[in-house]
Amino acid sequence: MQQKRLLQDSSVDSKLKLQGTGRTLATTIVKRLYQRKLDDALLNRVAALNILTPPENSQLSRLRVIVRKAQEERKWKVVQDFLKELRSTAKPQFEQARIDGQSFMKWLDNGLGKEGIWEKHFATVLADRTELGDVGAAVDDQIKVDTLARLVDALCRKASKQEENS
Repeated sequence: MQQKRLLQDSSVDSKLKLQGTGRTLATTIVKRLYQRKLDDALLNRVAALNILTPPENSQLSRLRVIVRKAQEERKWKVVQDFLKELRSTAKPQFEQARIDGQSFMKWLDNGLGKEGIWEKHFATVLADRTELGDVGAAVDDQIKVDTLARLVDALCRKASKQEENS
């Protein structure tokens, strides 16, 4: 009876305060669960999105290398710098390619922006984070860049394969 009253009392914090090994374990579990949700969302996005009139395979390969570099350095700016430095022969290929209702170039450039790839395709996963006690998954730029890099890499690979098969 007393325990029931405690649960109903609004002054009692309903989240369990974890410490030490329990907190470390909870952090690992929550991070993995969040990563699994991101992976599921990533697979759904790769299946749903297509690059229409994609750049040549050589340009897609270059982009994949740059995206992996951005992933290693944990900076989406690496991709944005690559786009700014594109030669006049490659730039039109990225501008003419379409994805998600806009040019591929603009889509890539807006990656982490307010109306970019992350906000449009992965922000909902953030709202559905699992918590254990007072431990929740932290979303930092590392996770965002990693997820975007994996998405772009998969879409480039998908476009390359489609070009080879046609």
